[in-house]
Amino acid sequence: MPPAATAPAENSRRVAPALLDRVLVDAFLVNVHDFVYFKDRQSRYRALSLSLVRCLGCASPMEVIGRSNFDFFSAENAQASFDDEQAIMRTGEPLLDKLEEKIWPDGHSLWLRITKLPLRDEYGEIIGTFGVSRDVTAAHRLEGELAATKQSLVEASRAAGMAEGATGVLHNVGNVLTSLNTSAATIGAGLRGSKVELLPRICTLLRAHREDLGAFVTHDPKGRKLPEF
Repeated sequence: MPPAATAPAENSRRVAPALLDRVLVDAFLVNVHDFVYFKDRQSRYRALSLSLVRCLGCASPMEVIGRSNFDFFSAENAQASFDDEQAIMRTGEPLLDKLEEKIWPDGHSLWLRITKLPLRDEYGEIIGTFGVSRDVTAAHRLEGELAATKQSLVEASRAAGMAEGATGVLHNVGNVLTSLNTSAATIGAGLRGSKVELLPRICTLLRAHREDLGAFVTHDPKGRKLPEF
């Protein structure tokens, strides 16, 4: 069979896989929830997911293709992304699982886990980058809340330990005070049973008879009791 008869069939076989690939890619970019994007060597968008299109405040991918992050984000944020992508294209090394806060054009904030890789042609030459950014805002906030709760528990535990120590100190002080009270009561009872209160009267008698103390102690009925006392 002449070659001319087989050429159309061969062309259709070559075209069909390319068309199928395009259909699959389009379906993926329309339905994927994560933010997926393909960029050229100048970090301009060549294709992107519909989810990313909407977060950029646009209605269709055509409003984004050919533009860069500098058209949508702050200069600082866009420059950081640009530097990452240029490093990937320069070294061929991917950027994996980078946590980054992104402030979108409408002002809302999302925390993203970002992975970017070099985009190569059929000859292995790097012609750009492609990446996937996953929204982890809820998980990031939960981690923050868990960290705050953990810190609160640590502080509460420390305070409880201090309170327990203070309780122990107060208990020991109470024991000491109880012992002191017991000793004071014993001393008081002993003093009340003694004749100490008579000492002032005896001193008065001794001063009154200091001139005749010998006779007083020997002959006076009160004086004779002094030696026994």
